[in-house]
Amino acid sequence: MLKRKTNNISNFNIRSKKGNAVLDTLGVLVFLIIFVISIYYGKYILSDLNDEIQSDPDMHNTSKQIVSYHEARYGGFFDGIFLLAFILFWALMLVASFNIDAHPIFFIFTFILMIFVFIVAAILGNLYKEFAEEEDMVAVVPFFPIAHYIMSHFLMVAIVVGFSIMGVLFVKKQP
Repeated sequence: MLKRKTNNISNFNIRSKKGNAVLDTLGVLVFLIIFVISIYYGKYILSDLNDEIQSDPDMHNTSKQIVSYHEARYGGFFDGIFLLAFILFWALMLVASFNIDAHPIFFIFTFILMIFVFIVAAILGNLYKEFAEEEDMVAVVPFFPIAHYIMSHFLMVAIVVGFSIMGVLFVKKQP
């Protein structure tokens, strides 16, 4: 009797594992914009909190020094975390795309859909630019030079990430 494969997650026999460069790229872009906005607001809130703590006469000097130290290191730390997360997500997508067998005929369809992803990236890049130029965020942005550079060149980053994923997905040697 012939046994039929099921799409049961407990057996890990999912037959519909196909590469999707479009959704992978879009996922990374959305992650980047959310992460940057979060760390910028975190720095803004921490700066305000530090100002309040430093002006409070009831706070102990050790507490003031600790908060001031962490507030000063926040930008560099999360800027590095941003770069690390970006590189790791990109590498993860490249490895995942390499392990998927995709027929080269789908390259044309993926290329057409990637144009829409690049349009979304341009919109998100403009959203970031407006966000970074807000009155409250102008003082925060210089603490994150790597994140600001990547986000200021968001469309170019999306094009490089998208085409590298497509290249790994479709240009590899077919078995």
